[in-house]
Amino acid sequence: MGGDPYKVLGLPRSASAKDIKKAYRKLAVRYHPDKNPGDAAAEEKFKEIGSAYEILSDPEKKQQFDQYGFIPGEGGPSGGGAGAAGGVPFSGFQGSDPCDIFNMFFGNENPFADMFGGGMGGMGGMGGMGGMGGGPQMFNMGGMGGGNPMFSFGGMPGGMGGHPFHQQQRAAAQPAATMKRGAEVCIHGLRSQATHNGKTGTVLSFNESKQRYTVQLGSDDKLALRPTNLTQLADGVTVTGIESHPQFNGQTGRIIGWDDSKARYRVQLGSGQAIALVPEKVILPNGTCVVLQGLNSAKHNGVRAEILSFDQGAGRYLVKTSERKQIRVKLANVKA
Repeated sequence: MGGDPYKVLGLPRSASAKDIKKAYRKLAVRYHPDKNPGDAAAEEKFKEIGSAYEILSDPEKKQQFDQYGFIPGEGGPSGGGAGAAGGVPFSGFQGSDPCDIFNMFFGNENPFADMFGGGMGGMGGMGGMGGMGGGPQMFNMGGMGGGNPMFSFGGMPGGMGGHPFHQQQRAAAQPAATMKRGAEVCIHGLRSQATHNGKTGTVLSFNESKQRYTVQLGSDDKLALRPTNLTQLADGVTVTGIESHPQFNGQTGRIIGWDDSKARYRVQLGSGQAIALVPEKVILPNGTCVVLQGLNSAKHNGVRAEILSFDQGAGRYLVKTSERKQIRVKLANVKA
C-alpha cells in the first residue's frame, strides 16, 4: 500500500472532513471491483483507498498519523524508522475489510447510478455521532438476586440494471428472518468502531451475501453491521420468572438497549421504571427477529430466526430460522 493516506486520496494535509468524504466517494467508485472485474491492480487500489479513508475519517487515527506518520499500537513495525516507536506505517496498516468500509459509507444508496446519472452531490460518510444521554436508573435483575443500581448509556452505458452491484441490492430486498426497514436497533460489541457502541439507529436493509445490516445513525452516518452487533428495540415485551422481585412479573415494556458485559436487556416498563434482565426473563413478542444462542445443536447457534409464537405452558418459542426451518427453543436461547 501507499505510504501516505493523503496522497492515496489525492488530498492536501489541510483537507477538511468534507474533502475526505468527497475524495473517497469518487475514488472508491472508480476502483470498485464490480466496476473493474478481474483487474488486480484496481482491486489493490480499492484496498488502499479504503485504508486511507479509514484513517482520515477517524479523528483519533487522523491525529495520530498527522503527529507520528503512523498509527501507534496497530501492530508490529514492518521495519526501522518511525514504526520502531511501537506503531506501523500506513503501508502496514491492517484496517477493516474495504468492502465493509464501502458499504458503511454508501449504505443503501447506489453510487454507480448516482455518479453516472450526473448526481455528484456529496454523501454522508462515517462522521462521528454523539453518545446517548444519561439514561434512567436501572435495576440489575435476572439471576443476580436484586438491586445493583446502574445507569444506561449515556461516460458508462445507461441502464445498469444487469450490473452485479444492482443485482446484489435487489436480491437483498428482504431475506428471511431479518428485521424490516425502519426497525429500531441498539449497537453493541464493536471493537474497531467502539465509539458507536450504545448508539441507536434504524435498519435500512440486509445484505445476505455479506451477512450485514445497513443501519442509519444520523442524517449521514451509515454502518454495515452483523446481526450479533445489534439488538432490536422491541415493544410489548413481557417480564417473567423474577423470584426476587415478583411485582415485575407480567409487566410489559420496551427494550431500550443491551448491556454486552452482563448479557442483559435494558427494559423500560410501562410505569417508566427501567430494569436489566437476562433473556430468559423476557418474553419477546411475535415477529421479533432474533439470533439463536446456547443450543445443544451447535449448527443453529448464531442463526437468524423470527419468533412465530410462544407456548406459555412449555416456556418455549416457536421460531422460523433463516433456512425456513421451524424449531422450538427456550427463552434463554434467543436474543433480539
